[in-house]
Amino acid sequence: MVKPCVNCWAHGRTEWCVLDRAGLALHDRGRQIHDYKPKDILFEQGQDPDGLYCMESGNVLLSNLDAFKNETAFRMIFQGEVFGIRSFFSEQPHNTTAKALSACRVCFIPKAALNDLLENRPELAREFLKSLGRDRGPWEALLLRSPLQPVHIRLIHLLLILRESCARKVSPHGLVFDLPLQRKQIAAMLATRKETLSRAIKEVEKQGLANFEGRSVTVPDLRKLLEVTQIDGGQLGLT
Repeated sequence: MVKPCVNCWAHGRTEWCVLDRAGLALHDRGRQIHDYKPKDILFEQGQDPDGLYCMESGNVLLSNLDAFKNETAFRMIFQGEVFGIRSFFSEQPHNTTAKALSACRVCFIPKAALNDLLENRPELAREFLKSLGRDRGPWEALLLRSPLQPVHIRLIHLLLILRESCARKVSPHGLVFDLPLQRKQIAAMLATRKETLSRAIKEVEKQGLANFEGRSVTVPDLRKLLEVTQIDGGQLGLT
């Protein structure tokens, strides 16, 4: 039996939190729970959207295949995120493939159930409009793959983007990241090779900005990362 949405730890972080008791009951009748193993595909690029996905646990990586069959990692999906929104509401095929990075539990809301909800609960439709308005779209990917930026700067940008989801504070300005990404996946997100990424990591460590040990990354002073990238901390909510 699927547990009620309101009992999920992520409920308050999702668009579903605006639903009243009757709306949640309607939502619970239509949604499904799916478990995925690492490397399982949730949906593929070019596939027509047939609903929305909500991450209960685990991580998913979105990647794009270009005309030359080169795969580029695009974005990570974390616990508590609803995804597939842009494709669903634009009624366009998915422009990315969603692959499980780890064991995942995902709530799937089929198109028919979702359309029923949206027709009967306009507050939910408004919440999704807000989410679309806040969506940075390709901004993160362009920032991480920009040939105008050295790879070690792009790597720092990635850490800043992942800060909210993957880092814990260990001192007033220090952080420790537990990255769900392998080195080859980080390289793919930065549009570079593993060898180049290794050199970028050494450069970041040489400058005393971070220390990499496997998937654990220690940042002694977040302010120095902001200074190196010349980003105002307020832009990324880091102040």
